[in-house]
Amino acid sequence: MIDFETTGFHPGHGHRVAELAVVLTDLEGHVVDEWCTLVNPQRDLGPTHVHRIQGRDARRAPFFGEVLPSLVELLRGRVLVAHNAPFDMRFLGAEVSRVRPEWEVMPVGVCTQEWMGRTFPRLQKLDLKSCCTSLKVQLDGHHEALSDARAAAGLLPTLIKRNGESEEWRRLAEASASIRWPDLGPPPVVRPERRRSAEADLASAPINVVLKPGDRVVFTGDLSKAREECVAELQHFGFTTGGMTKATKLLVAADVHSLSGKAEKALKYGIPIVDEREYRKILARSTGQGI
Repeated sequence: MIDFETTGFHPGHGHRVAELAVVLTDLEGHVVDEWCTLVNPQRDLGPTHVHRIQGRDARRAPFFGEVLPSLVELLRGRVLVAHNAPFDMRFLGAEVSRVRPEWEVMPVGVCTQEWMGRTFPRLQKLDLKSCCTSLKVQLDGHHEALSDARAAAGLLPTLIKRNGESEEWRRLAEASASIRWPDLGPPPVVRPERRRSAEADLASAPINVVLKPGDRVVFTGDLSKAREECVAELQHFGFTTGGMTKATKLLVAADVHSLSGKAEKALKYGIPIVDEREYRKILARSTGQGI
């Protein structure tokens, strides 16, 4: 069973894997081992309100190419299974191809979402949470790769019992187990990076900045306000925005540890990076108005 948390919905749009988990089971679907790590996606983390991955952790995490040899050895000769498998297979294929461009295989796997629908046609919803509820499978920490992989694995014993002898299930399983993965040599020693839960570290330290008319303020990440509202507010007070330049006075980020290109430039240029709360204080101080 595999599960990815990603920076968006499609690798073709530049989105990357930010966390991956593998849960290994026996032929009856019972868990025998598991492995998980955050991955540095080398870009903005995207919908942090969904996956809750923090930039400070992703920045410390290995790149996908560093964990790929270990991942391949875990998957080689095994049946790939995922909930909404087409999504995970697209990202798996794209990430492997980034490291080995000559590898043009689209991995195939068993989709627990699809087979739950086939096995229980009266189910109205087939998302992971609904499927787990229907079979009384525990799901803690939804949208964390390991939690989701564990939960999806919990569906397997029932699905295997009901469908494991069917011709289509066996055909899918055989095709998946026979994928010819690239030979990457012995896996290097890479320390998996796991999530940390201290929310206080997400906040930025107070910064003594006063903006003047014409100063440039730049935004990055999914903020609580729509980007258009933020821009209109800035312009109302006589400030400007746009791309990141050396003249930028402030970068406002959904996560002050963002890995976005704008954040990387801000660090390079020594431009302060603040969260929304600190930005509100700076804006109020600079305009003399409560916001």
